[in-house]
Amino acid sequence: MTARGRRLGTAAAIALVAAAPGCDNGPSAEETRAELRRWVTAVDDVCRATREDIAARGEARDAHDLHRVAESAAEDVRAAIERIRRVPISEAARPRVRPFLAELAKIEPRLSEMTRATADPALNEIGKLGLALADATKLLQLRAEAVGLRECADARQFDAVLNTFTAPVYATQIAQLEVWFARALRRLASSPPPTSPEFARHLRRVSSVFDRAEKRVDDQYDFRPKRADKAADDLELALMAYEDFLTDVADALRGGRRVLTAVGVKEFQRRLAKRDREVRDAITAVRNAIGARPLAVPGAEPPPAAEQETA
Repeated sequence: MTARGRRLGTAAAIALVAAAPGCDNGPSAEETRAELRRWVTAVDDVCRATREDIAARGEARDAHDLHRVAESAAEDVRAAIERIRRVPISEAARPRVRPFLAELAKIEPRLSEMTRATADPALNEIGKLGLALADATKLLQLRAEAVGLRECADARQFDAVLNTFTAPVYATQIAQLEVWFARALRRLASSPPPTSPEFARHLRRVSSVFDRAEKRVDDQYDFRPKRADKAADDLELALMAYEDFLTDVADALRGGRRVLTAVGVKEFQRRLAKRDREVRDAITAVRNAIGARPLAVPGAEPPPAAEQETA
């Protein structure tokens, strides 16, 4: 073969290799992107269906019902994880979704912890595990968002965990606060006459109850669902305003060295009733904003209905 013939043969061989689709170089970038889009659609469909199924089942009515809800939700999520794992993805595209799949695997142990806790419910344990599960869900959302998922990265996934597990805990805490607050005020309800030197000291004792109530509302922040943020803040403000009012009156009486006039007594009672209504309304607003019922925790006295025990 001539030199020219050899050069033509070599050029033809190179052209054939270059024209062979997928040979040595694997799928093209566009093919990988198309595969990822198909994967994202399929996985998002799983997340959407799972969220709808859990929401349709409703939230827990009490601590025992919480175990039923937790078990059912856990089974739904486990089934969803398995369905997501079965969505086809090539080795070329897998590195893109691997962080999401790895985070997904971390959810299952949290589910097992939660269902074990709700089988023999303790208020703080349920709340803490609910927060841990919510944190794991939040990390999963971030991974989902990074890979282009929409439904799996929806903030409602995170809120659903809080609403299912921690909102009933917070509702129970608020109910217990309301009971404690009403009882504390009843113990101080036998007010001495406004002309008594003891009245100023009595007002300071009452105001200390409001101070402790404010601290309890603040301490319960961990389990508070986001939808109750404003109402809980308004409750703290109402308690602070009531406390400040009592302190101002006590200061004006100068430790009992001054007394309220008849007109002053009427004005005091009018303002007292106004502050009392504001606190009652604020507690009602918090209960409504939580959107979950208090848990009847075994071994603890269940909180009575709010209509029976109000501040």
